[in-house]
Amino acid sequence: MDKGNRGHWTKITGYALTLINNFILMLSIIVHLHSIRWAIPAVVMVGSAPFFLGLWGGIRLVTSILPRKCYRTGDDYLYTIYQRMVIFFFYHVSGVELLAYGDTDLLKKKENAIFICNHQNTVDWAVANFLAVKQGSLGHLRYILKDGLKFLPFFGPYFKQHGCIYIKRGGKFDQEKLKRDVAVIKDKKEPIWLVIFPEGTRYNPEIPKVLERSRAFAREKGLKELTNVLSPRTKALHACIEQLAGHVDVVYDITIAYSNTKDSSGQRIPAPPMTDFLLGKVSKLHLNLERIAMQDIPKEEERLQTWLHRLYERKDKIMTDFYSDDVSLPNAGKFPGDAQQITFKHRQTLPCLLFFTTCIGLILSTPEGRIAYGKFCVFGALGGWVWMAFRS
Repeated sequence: MDKGNRGHWTKITGYALTLINNFILMLSIIVHLHSIRWAIPAVVMVGSAPFFLGLWGGIRLVTSILPRKCYRTGDDYLYTIYQRMVIFFFYHVSGVELLAYGDTDLLKKKENAIFICNHQNTVDWAVANFLAVKQGSLGHLRYILKDGLKFLPFFGPYFKQHGCIYIKRGGKFDQEKLKRDVAVIKDKKEPIWLVIFPEGTRYNPEIPKVLERSRAFAREKGLKELTNVLSPRTKALHACIEQLAGHVDVVYDITIAYSNTKDSSGQRIPAPPMTDFLLGKVSKLHLNLERIAMQDIPKEEERLQTWLHRLYERKDKIMTDFYSDDVSLPNAGKFPGDAQQITFKHRQTLPCLLFFTTCIGLILSTPEGRIAYGKFCVFGALGGWVWMAFRS
């Protein structure tokens, strides 16, 4: 082969190697972006917070001279829009299959409720969204939150005015203060889904001291030790039931189990974090629903503690069967009864996402908008911290 031909083939080989390298680089970028695609929903949800709070401020200002019902209606509607956007990410983006068992008819009738469930991770909060939206009660969600969350930028102050209640745990828990805060809901006759996690903290099989503390509590009270849930605490639930009598119709008892939470040896592992959930690593979410009429719930605190613990014993039993490797068990890998799939159409969630992203995009499209947005982020967060510190 003469020098001219060798030079020609050298150029061709060089071009081919360059194309291959560029293709490999492109694939690497795609794989990397795929592995962090959870960041896009996180950025949108967090980045929407300042704009959301600005909209809330506008509603607050406009309705300040109107009856409180006007403000509450506007606030609940705004909260509904935001949480429908959250559902878009946690349902459509994650690709999770939602399977409901038990009293699924509760999703068809709108009513005031106290919502209790076992607690494993941050995604548990989204479960209340999935169920409340089916009943048309999404804007009525209120939460009993641990005190440290009040300093969460933007959301901490917002949840306070939305009607959520912050409580301190352990020896610092003030039951009388909680009763006063809950009584406001009844006095103002506001529709409510009040979400409580009676376990007080997340169940994590990799933190033995939390599990042992739960079992020690059960032994101290003469109650059965639990394996796959934590022993529930009663004081917060008792305060809510006592103060909301006559206003709240029912208690919804929800048991949550995530797929892919057993290792190769069959041992239970922690429920997936929000990032894994958004990456589609949870194929199925199992929800057992039980509707309990208020008149069937003991009012005295001691009797309520026994009743609630027995409720969690049933949770523990169906969770233990769910995680069992015994294929002969009818409820291994599922909950008792037939599953009903919960689905959402894009028209229920996508318009809310487009509303927030379009508005924020327009704000950030100009230098003036970016400066204003940045200042609002800084001073809004600082102002929220100061306000919450003062309110405390």
